[in-house]
Amino acid sequence: MLKNLKKIFAPPVFDDQDKTETAQYLNAILYLSSFLLILLIFAEGTLTSRPSTVYITLIVIMLATQIIMRKGQVTLAATIFISLSWIAMTYMAWEADGVRNASLIAYVILILLSSLLRDVRPLIFFTIISIAALWGLALAETHGLFVPTLDTPTNLARDLSVIFILISTVSYLSITHLNKTISRSKENEEKLSLRNQELSQLHNELEELVKERTSELEENAKKLETRAAQLQGISEVSQTIALVQNLDILLPEITKLISEHFDFYHIGIFLIDDDEKFAVLQASNSPGGEKMLANGHKLEVGETGLVGRVAADGQPRIALDVGRDAAYFDNPYLPETRSEMALPLKVSDKIIGVLDVQSKYKNIFSKEDTEVFEALANQVAIAIENARLVEETQAALEEAREISRQYIRQAWTQLAASQQRQGYRYTEKHVYPLSGESETPKDEKDLLTIPVQLRDETIGVLEISQNDQTKNLGEEALTVARAIANRAALALENARLLEETTRRAGRERLVSDITTKIRSTNDPNAMIETALRELKQALGASKVELATENEEEK
Repeated sequence: MLKNLKKIFAPPVFDDQDKTETAQYLNAILYLSSFLLILLIFAEGTLTSRPSTVYITLIVIMLATQIIMRKGQVTLAATIFISLSWIAMTYMAWEADGVRNASLIAYVILILLSSLLRDVRPLIFFTIISIAALWGLALAETHGLFVPTLDTPTNLARDLSVIFILISTVSYLSITHLNKTISRSKENEEKLSLRNQELSQLHNELEELVKERTSELEENAKKLETRAAQLQGISEVSQTIALVQNLDILLPEITKLISEHFDFYHIGIFLIDDDEKFAVLQASNSPGGEKMLANGHKLEVGETGLVGRVAADGQPRIALDVGRDAAYFDNPYLPETRSEMALPLKVSDKIIGVLDVQSKYKNIFSKEDTEVFEALANQVAIAIENARLVEETQAALEEAREISRQYIRQAWTQLAASQQRQGYRYTEKHVYPLSGESETPKDEKDLLTIPVQLRDETIGVLEISQNDQTKNLGEEALTVARAIANRAALALENARLLEETTRRAGRERLVSDITTKIRSTNDPNAMIETALRELKQALGASKVELATENEEEK
């Protein structure tokens, strides 16, 4: 039951904190006022008097106000309660003592309650109408519009006591509300101060983060610019060296281009010898490197310096400070070196050499540089291998050409030796075979002598002469004669090859026929007789004998 009573008398609670607090204050005033009015009614001793009627009306108004407030219309309920209470107090003053009536002191309560509406306008309004009511009652009494009836001291003390209780309650509620507001303000201020500190700290952290990110972005931008410049340099170097096929020209050109594009004071290219024991310096751009080349500088594979180790395992190596790196080879020809990078020159999985890059500055190389320059080293290795292949191909081609010339020279020498005719002489009316050297008549003047060449090998001579010395063969005739000589060389070679092929085919056919006749019998003696007979007939020999070797004489 106690819980039910608490539930009945408990103020309503809303989502809005200000609305809930106003409802709490209004709820307390309504119940306290109702309780005090009930006491006044019993104090009057009768329900027929005008004050009791007013009190009952006020109680009904308070109940209606409670209903309206609990439905969520807190401001409307407070406005109705204050307005109707003001009317009731004014009516009681009019019916009793006028401006002397104790109920007018209740104006103070109503004015204080108007502050619950959290708006200055109701406070001003009720203050003004309260002052107007006081002056109205005073003027009405002065002009005799009504005759006040003085209340007894006991009733006045009673009424004032009720009013004082209400004033104290309203004051207490106002002070409590004010204290809560101040406390909440302080709490909010502390929260705001704490939030400001957090925001300030966050602001500083954000500024620091922005600075760090800006610094990182600037650093990354510089790295990207450096990387772009490196890649551009590698591209230009690759395009240039791709056009050079002579190894003696290519290697010095590579060292020169790398030094110019990347500002390294020494570039060296080492190639591994055929025994794979030494990495031999083949080209360099620096004065010290030139001296090393003159002295035949080489490093033992797997043993000496960064170059030797890279030549052994094929892994890039960097010495950021050559004074502290135990693997660094102290070269007296390169005293200014402070950092070094050695990159393998590999074709597929085979290490063919090492690209040695040295700088005058410490800590100049990074892991990213190694990755970039590995691409350059791969391009250099490909260019070197291509140049080697070109040289080998040219050497093989030249060897093939020399063999071809030797074959042509030998074949035509044998043909000339087997032929009685050494050439032919054409005149306007006749064709004469030549059995020896040129037989040009004395009365004719040699005008042109053109070699007949086949693959740079001279197989004959074309001589052009004429009787009329007044005529002169011009450049056009010389061009035609040379073209004819070239065509004649091809035609003669084709004829020789056809003759040789026919002769070889005849031999093959003869050998095949003899072999067929030998295989026609299974008798060894018959086979020997057939072979000797056919060989004698084919060679036109007068005698063919087969002698067997005595086993005892071996």
